[in-house]
Amino acid sequence: MRRHTSLPLAGLFGYALAVSDTVGAEAPEAQEFAARLAAGDPDALAWLYDNVAPDLYLRLRRRYERPGGPDAADLLQETFLLCLRDGARLLRGAIESLPAGSPVLPPLRRYLWDLACGLAANARRSVWSRRVQPMPEAPAATGEPPAERSVIAREALGRLDGCLEGQGERLYLYFKLRYVDGLTPEEIVAGTGWSRKVTYKLRQSLNEAVERCLDQLGLQLGSWLPAIAVVALLLVASACRQPPPRLPVTVVVRGHREVLLPPGGRPRPLVIGRRDKVSLCFAARAGDDTSRWEAALSFDGEESPSGLAPAAARAGATLCFDGEVPPHLGASFRVALCGRLIDRFDGSARRLPCREIAYQPDAAGFDQLETRSRAVVAARPSSALDELLRRLDALAVEARSAFPLTAARLQLVAVHFLTQEGTPGALAAARERLARLPAWLGDDAALARSAQEAYQRGRLALAGG
Repeated sequence: MRRHTSLPLAGLFGYALAVSDTVGAEAPEAQEFAARLAAGDPDALAWLYDNVAPDLYLRLRRRYERPGGPDAADLLQETFLLCLRDGARLLRGAIESLPAGSPVLPPLRRYLWDLACGLAANARRSVWSRRVQPMPEAPAATGEPPAERSVIAREALGRLDGCLEGQGERLYLYFKLRYVDGLTPEEIVAGTGWSRKVTYKLRQSLNEAVERCLDQLGLQLGSWLPAIAVVALLLVASACRQPPPRLPVTVVVRGHREVLLPPGGRPRPLVIGRRDKVSLCFAARAGDDTSRWEAALSFDGEESPSGLAPAAARAGATLCFDGEVPPHLGASFRVALCGRLIDRFDGSARRLPCREIAYQPDAAGFDQLETRSRAVVAARPSSALDELLRRLDALAVEARSAFPLTAARLQLVAVHFLTQEGTPGALAAARERLARLPAWLGDDAALARSAQEAYQRGRLALAGG
């Protein structure tokens, strides 16, 4: 007998898979990268940036974000630039002072925090010492005027994006997830199923691709092209901007009509065709004013054509944001469904947690099966119960491999008519069918069918079965 977990209807769409977003104090590969850091490996420096910079930036903002205070982003950049000077002498000295076999990341985080605070103190003293000195004149900009330089920068970045798109599908997806959607390496691993090793290799390949594209396009760094300088930081560290904070909620996918059953894994929402919109739903935290929230969903880094839009559905604290499937999205077993959220009240931005879905653009086979099942149910008044059950079972067998959620739904339809029949034999047969339902039906990817199952169990109990 499969254990059944009942779901409260009030929180139906808010019930979601708990997506772990926490990273331990010491990553498994930390000792290996510590040795590479001590040897001056630039790839190890990028790993350190990915693991330390986001939290360090937030701490610096909390401490110094006030009128007249130092800019947290500048402090972060200066801290790492200081570490990179003289062959990363300061950083290597800090690592070599650690006892053998001891944790690496926590002391490095403290060291970089102390270094950043020291730079902030130096900046304050420098400002105080210059408080009565006249401000020097700004150097005249060479070349094009500011407005023209901005246009040229945007044009160059567009050309660079097009060049990167031609460097490989997976590489371009990593670029979009990391630097357009602003996901951390851990979120990319969770959303795509890639290993940490794969993401590090993709980061290195992206660095090389940026260098190739800059050479091919003849782009040079300079005062007229400030945006490209940001991209150039990819060559030293693997993150060049701080993403907006992640909204601390769990999300569930809505709008899919099927599930994919990976071998040994949990069911994955399967979106079929572009007719239906896909949603990310979540329960907002108590006290959050969600009245002016808007969100845009993205599929493997490509934003939905719907763009930013208010919640398509609300039920108490639960909100659902819709997105259309991009027209050029191809069939895939793994698609990272993510979202960015804007509060129109104050303009603040947040990221929605990502969920992994599958996508099948061809809906012909599924639609045909749906039409046949509706025809079988519509013929119930003129069909004997045994004949109806035989037809439903035949359709379920046909659907099971490609459309397992539809096969389960057909069994629930059979349970409905058996319970409606009400005879002891029919009620016993309904119990047997419910007992044979797959265990994965309780997963949040099959949430609507799970609620339907709970309803049929309740009907059966009231009927005396």
